[in-house]
Amino acid sequence: MRGRKLFKYASPFLMLLFMILRVIPIFLVRGIFSLVRYVPGMFGLGLRYVLLKRLSKSCGENVAIFEGVFT
Repeated sequence: MRGRKLFKYASPFLMLLFMILRVIPIFLVRGIFSLVRYVPGMFGLGLRYVLLKRLSKSCGENVAIFEGVFT
């Protein structure tokens, strides 16, 4: 399973994690983002997506934040 289909199945878990991150201060979320910057695979991709969604004003569903990204 890849891409959009995987995102569709993982979306409820990602949104739950996003809701949890909304209560964490931004400076801590930035620190977490720097820690997961190099986490490989789909797990890392999902973590970076949720963290970027929390840090940005808006973030669509068709976004991939690969390893080593700097924002």
